[in-house]
Amino acid sequence: MLLNVAKSNIETRFSEFDLWITPKLTEIKDTEKYASELKEIMSWLDVVGEHTKGFDPAIKLTPQILTEAILDKLESLKTKDEVESELISAASLLFLVTGKSDNNCKCQFPIFLRDQIRISEIPTVRKKSGKTILTKTSIPREIKSTRVAKIVSDLAPFKDEQKRFLEEYIMFVLDESDYLDSFWSIGRSYLSMRELGLHQEFLMPLVVFKVRGSVSASGGHDPENILRDVMTSWGLESGIDFNTTDVVIGKEEEGKKVKTRAYDFVLPYEVEGWEQKIFVQCQFYAGDSGSVSHKNVDQTRTSRNYTKTKHENAVFLEFLDGAGYFSSLNGDLKTLLSMEDTHDFFQLRTVPFKLRRSFQEIGFLMPLDLVHQLFLCDYDLEASHKELLSNGYSEHEINRVTDKALRLGIISVEDGICEVESDFEKSSITYFLYDQFINNSVSLDLKDVKGGVILVPGREQIQGLKLTDIPNVIIPQSGALADYFSQSTNLLAEIEKLAELRYIINI
Repeated sequence: MLLNVAKSNIETRFSEFDLWITPKLTEIKDTEKYASELKEIMSWLDVVGEHTKGFDPAIKLTPQILTEAILDKLESLKTKDEVESELISAASLLFLVTGKSDNNCKCQFPIFLRDQIRISEIPTVRKKSGKTILTKTSIPREIKSTRVAKIVSDLAPFKDEQKRFLEEYIMFVLDESDYLDSFWSIGRSYLSMRELGLHQEFLMPLVVFKVRGSVSASGGHDPENILRDVMTSWGLESGIDFNTTDVVIGKEEEGKKVKTRAYDFVLPYEVEGWEQKIFVQCQFYAGDSGSVSHKNVDQTRTSRNYTKTKHENAVFLEFLDGAGYFSSLNGDLKTLLSMEDTHDFFQLRTVPFKLRRSFQEIGFLMPLDLVHQLFLCDYDLEASHKELLSNGYSEHEINRVTDKALRLGIISVEDGICEVESDFEKSSITYFLYDQFINNSVSLDLKDVKGGVILVPGREQIQGLKLTDIPNVIIPQSGALADYFSQSTNLLAEIEKLAELRYIINI
């Protein structure tokens, strides 16, 4: 159904942002990167623990012992890929106990080999006449842990050279006695905590700080993936209705530099008969990202001006969220929202209202809207078609989306009456109730409200419905869903779904 709610003014937009903010996407400890890193580090601590009798104080931890422990484990592995993967995770443990990084070590290791080991070449393995032979090659200027792993793996037929090179790398990373003591103390404490069942909790702060940078670097795309999942739930197709990677719309010369102009989303993406019209930039900042955000603000104006030269009717939306915009970056937020060509903005919790409203404003229909109209017309396709026409959608657009819904199996038709695929119907019912809350919401003063209320985004910061008003307001406008919503258990279940999604605030 059409989301007939006017846009709010600038000041209300600022307060609206604060109410519907998502401070952070996830904890680092809940990411796959953290879980895999923790598993690998525990595995190697167990291996070294076996070679030191549980980090016995009587056994001095040395690079030689660590080398033997690593090579012993490699003997049990079957493939070259497994060997390299385990070596990379072993290097990760070395970085953990020293606080060093692969980024720095890759530059420093070649110099260590030259100045401390006093060699000018490193071993390399190649094939000649069907035989594996050992040769030497000049020390490269950069040796990452992945290359160390490959070299050690390749040297498997040449045990002495393999042991020597691996030991040299360990000596380089653990180049001070303090680092060996740190390794020993972490290993000993880990085994002690394991007896109490707290070994993972003991390692948690160490692993969190180790993976923080890589998680932050990859996590920037999480809001975009969430949005893609949401659009998929509306019946939109990836690669057709919306893009799966950044969209470059052109390159612009700025003096001697060439700037690539790209957007996180260009909508509709590659839909036949539609020009690309909605241009979305995504910026999620869980903290103060300082110059990164300021730079994005500066680039927004030039990027939009360039876009207008190629897309005269471009609609600019900002996908903004995160605690950073609530605090230190609030000025940047106001700058972005105050730009005269900022058509609108949306947050993770307001996507189903504000982005869908923008689609509706350009006359772009989606299967979810079609199904909602079917609900209102008792699943009658012809009646739904007529109502969509009266709502301003073109004949061609209604036919396009009807064909899409049939092709995707979202609907099937017999004698003009539609049946909606079960899972899509369930999801659509939840969105239908949400839309009813949006369209029937009113400005509220919570001081004057007795009893519970449902808050939704709208034209005012505090917008919603009293719980006691919902049956009388919603049910009469629900078409084929009236009986379903008349059952309090169903209505409450749908409200709970929306609250869990955090699309509404139930107070």
